[in-house]
Amino acid sequence: LAFESEVDSAGSVARVFGHVMPDGEVELTLTQLGKERRERMRWPEGALLVEGQTLRARAAGLEPGTEYGMRVFDPGSLRGVMVQTRVGTRDAVDVHGRVEQLVLLHQELDFDGVRTRTLSWVDPDTLHLRRLRMPAIGLQLEMLACDMACALAPSQPTDVLERTVMRAPVALGESELAQPMRYRLRITQGNAQALDVPAGQSLRAGNAPQEYILVVDPEGEHGAPPAADDLASTRWLQSDDPSVMALAKEAAGRGNTARRAARLERFVRRYITTKSLRVGYASAAEIVQGREGDCTEHAVLLAALMRASGIPARVANGFAYTARYAGQRDVFVPHAWVQAWVDGRWRGYDAALARHDAGHIALGVGDGDPFRFYAGIDLLGSIEVLSAA
Repeated sequence: LAFESEVDSAGSVARVFGHVMPDGEVELTLTQLGKERRERMRWPEGALLVEGQTLRARAAGLEPGTEYGMRVFDPGSLRGVMVQTRVGTRDAVDVHGRVEQLVLLHQELDFDGVRTRTLSWVDPDTLHLRRLRMPAIGLQLEMLACDMACALAPSQPTDVLERTVMRAPVALGESELAQPMRYRLRITQGNAQALDVPAGQSLRAGNAPQEYILVVDPEGEHGAPPAADDLASTRWLQSDDPSVMALAKEAAGRGNTARRAARLERFVRRYITTKSLRVGYASAAEIVQGREGDCTEHAVLLAALMRASGIPARVANGFAYTARYAGQRDVFVPHAWVQAWVDGRWRGYDAALARHDAGHIALGVGDGDPFRFYAGIDLLGSIEVLSAA
């Protein structure tokens, strides 16, 4: 038994090949940016691949109102995701200029407790997906089936970040951002308490419905000390990979923890020579080879180098303030950076922006696994900064 998955995102190709071994474990071959690595995993209990999902759907039927659940295997995160489905009506739906009779499926996906709702239109005969609508980083993503010429046409330029920025109520200077900032926020939906989890942030309810006060300290906080997991090598932060370890030894140098962490931050900024959004999401070992990426690649590589140097580190995801972006002034842009345990405190390091300050608002922290982004992703597009002081 085996499976293979390939995703081509604007020229960045990621492949996963899995082969079931006699002991029941799955041997994986993962390839991205031309670099291949192998690992083993236990199959998530009850998780279904595409054919299994189709058989489960056929067994349930397409009678309106029918409800059923299943665990779906996601090759990108190598996890099982619970999906609850409710069958809707049969409608005439436009699919890339062609009207088709399709069945609507209301689906809810559970990503580690964070639920995402999607609308899927499927062919009633084949159950093939023809149209999909789902939330994505604060936007509504529409996916349509199309012919080969359309699918292989050149990628059209777009800037998703431009659509997901938050406006700042006032311009924020360097001296202000060097001090703790007090933000008054309006949050219309999502789990606001996600903002209270990252080190250096504290959240309390405001004086009006849906309003909150968030205080961000750029110096971080003492908080809970790091656990063993904060130094562990993971699928994305491969701190035990020979190429990562060699780079960490070259970059960190000697001295106390603070000096080595600062050197690593400066090193990553210079090492990633091609600054682009072309890479979908790369691991540390892949970044060492490709030397390309955006803020997520800067954060992933920096966290891995810190762990390889004996410095506990986590990847933070959220927003960062910038005076100018894509023709807009004074905005918060979706961003990723690192929180590291230095001198008894969780401190922020940002290899992409060349600074860490109180303009960094984290929605969550983790081990670099993109699957963990869902912890606070439901807040994207639902936060408004009312005041900052």
